[in-house]
Amino acid sequence: MKIKNIVGWNYTPQMEALLFFASLIDEMTFNYTLDSFKASVHNAFSLMRECIETIKDIEADTIMKGSLPPITEEIKDALLNDIVLREIMPTNGLDLVEKKIDGNTRHDELKLVLEMFLRDSVICQYNDKIKDMLTGLIKNNSNHKKDIERLSRLFVAQMKYLGYPNTSIYKKNNDFFFGRRANIQNVDAIDAFFAMFDTNSQEYTVCLFGNHLYDYLKAALQPVQINVSNNFNLIAWNPIYAGISRAMDPKSRYLTIPVKAMDEYHALLKSINKLIHFTSLFSFYHHKDRFNFVRNEGIVRRNIDGSNWKIPIPQSPMLACEDERPINAAMIYQQAIGMIKLESDSFERFTKSVRLHDASIRSSHEENQFLNLFTSLEVLIPKAADSGSNRITQISDTMIPYLCQIHFQRIAVSFGQDLKLWNPALYSSTLAQIAEGSTDFEKLCALICLRKYYPQRTQIMADATAANYIHLRYRLWKLSVRMGTVEEIKSTFFRFEQRMRWHINRLYRTRNLIVHAGAHPDYLYMLLENIHSFYDIFMRGLLNDITTCKMLKLEYSYIIRRQRYEKYTSYLNSLRNTDIIDENNYLKVLGLS
Repeated sequence: MKIKNIVGWNYTPQMEALLFFASLIDEMTFNYTLDSFKASVHNAFSLMRECIETIKDIEADTIMKGSLPPITEEIKDALLNDIVLREIMPTNGLDLVEKKIDGNTRHDELKLVLEMFLRDSVICQYNDKIKDMLTGLIKNNSNHKKDIERLSRLFVAQMKYLGYPNTSIYKKNNDFFFGRRANIQNVDAIDAFFAMFDTNSQEYTVCLFGNHLYDYLKAALQPVQINVSNNFNLIAWNPIYAGISRAMDPKSRYLTIPVKAMDEYHALLKSINKLIHFTSLFSFYHHKDRFNFVRNEGIVRRNIDGSNWKIPIPQSPMLACEDERPINAAMIYQQAIGMIKLESDSFERFTKSVRLHDASIRSSHEENQFLNLFTSLEVLIPKAADSGSNRITQISDTMIPYLCQIHFQRIAVSFGQDLKLWNPALYSSTLAQIAEGSTDFEKLCALICLRKYYPQRTQIMADATAANYIHLRYRLWKLSVRMGTVEEIKSTFFRFEQRMRWHINRLYRTRNLIVHAGAHPDYLYMLLENIHSFYDIFMRGLLNDITTCKMLKLEYSYIIRRQRYEKYTSYLNSLRNTDIIDENNYLKVLGLS
C-alpha cells in the first residue's frame, strides 16, 4: 500500500470511495504486496473448474481420491463469502443444489452441479452484477468501505478467472487512475474503467524478436501458426517501430503469432507460453544453445481495429519478491554461514534445498520453477512413516507454525512500513508515545490493538484523511478491529490457518498434476508466487533457529516451532471472546511471546 499521486484528479470528498477503490486494486495486484492483502488466486468459479479437473484426474488414477474434499471445502467457503454469487444464486436455482457440493457426493452428480454454476449465463450475470454493485457503492459515496473492499477483491479474482493477467489489471488501473494522462473528473469515471474489461476474447497478432535458433524450426512451427521471418513489415503496424526494424541484427528473427486473448497483456503471455511449449523438445536433441529473445519486449496488435502496443516481456514470478541489496545479502550470508553447525544429514538436506531454490530462480520454465521449489521444501521435511498422516499432511503440519505464528507481526510491520514511508515524522512521534514493547513491531502491535492508544490511532487517521490517504486510514481502522478483541483475533487467525492449509494442499495437487498428468494449470503463474513466498518465510524461520540457537538438526527447529504453535493455539482457544486485551497480555494473545 502506498499513497497515490492524484494530480490528474479533480478531487472532491464525493470521490473518496472511487479513490479508495482505485487504491485497493493497485495494492491487490502489485507484485510486492504482502500476501494477506493481495487478491485471491481463486474464486468460486475457478475452484469449481479445478474441482472438475481433479475429478477427471481421480477417475484416471493420476491423483489420489483424498485430493477432492479439500477443494469442496474451499468451494463451500468461497460460496459462503461471495456476496455477488449469493445474490444471483436464487435466480438461477443454484441455492437448491449448493448442498450437493461435497467431497462425498457421487462424482458424476458433483460434476453436473458444478457445471450448472459454470454456465455462460451465470458467468455473464455475475460479471454484470459485480460491476453494478461496485458502481452503486462508489457513485453514492458509500461509507461501506468493507463492502467495497470485498467486492474489489472479488472483481480482481473474477478478471483473473476470465483470463486477464495480474499485470494487466495492475497496469490498466494504474494508467487509468494514476498515470500521466489520468483525467478523473467525477465518480462517473468508474464506468469508463469497467468498460476496459471486456468479457469476450478478441483476435490479436503478437510480434516477438528471437535469436537465429528459431530459423531452424521455421518449417516445423508454421503448422502451429508460429511464423518465423527475417523480414517483417513492422512499420505497417505503426511508423514508430521503424527504430526497432533498423536496430534488428541480421541474424535475429521476427516471430509473429496469432492468438485469441482478453487484452494485449494476455496476448503477449499466451504467445510466450506457446513458443516455450513448441520449442522445448528441441533442447532434447541440442543442449548447448538456447532459444531466447533479442529484445525484452513484444509488439501486440489488435486485429479488429489495428490498435497496437509495445509491452515489456514480464519478469519471472520467481523475481516478484522482496529482495535484499547485494551488500546487505553478502553481510547476512557471512554472518549466517559461520553459525551453521548442522550435522551431516541435515546439512546435506539444507544445502540441497538451497541449490534447488537457486535452480528454480535460474530456470525459465514455470513447471521447472514450481517443481524445484516444491522439491526444495520436500527435502527439508523427511517422511515419517509411523506418523499416521499422509505426505501432504506431514508437510502442512511442519510448515504451518512457520507461516502462521508470525501472521499478526507481518501485517503490523507492513502497516508500519507504509506509515513510515508516507510520513516518517508521524511514525516516529507516534511510536515514541507507545510505552509497551521493546521493538518497533511490538510497539506497532500495541498501537493497533490496545484501547488506550485510540487517540493516537485517531490522529493518524485524521492526518491520512487530510492527505487523501483513504486506504491507510481504512487499513488502520480494519487492523484495530481485527486485532482489538479476542473474538476477532481468534476468527482472523484460525481462518488464516485454514486458508494456508488449503493453499499447501493445492500446491501438492499441482505438483502431482504436473508430474503424473503432464498438466499446466492456468493459475500456475500465481501459484509460483505463493510457493516462493511460503519457501522464503519457512527458510527464514529455519535459518534463524539453526543459527541463533546453534541447532545440530533441522528437526530440532520443527519440534520447537510445533510445540510453540500448539501452546499458542491452545492458549487462544482457552480465552473467552469477552476477555480483555491489555498491555500485559497483548503480545501473548497475538502469538508473539
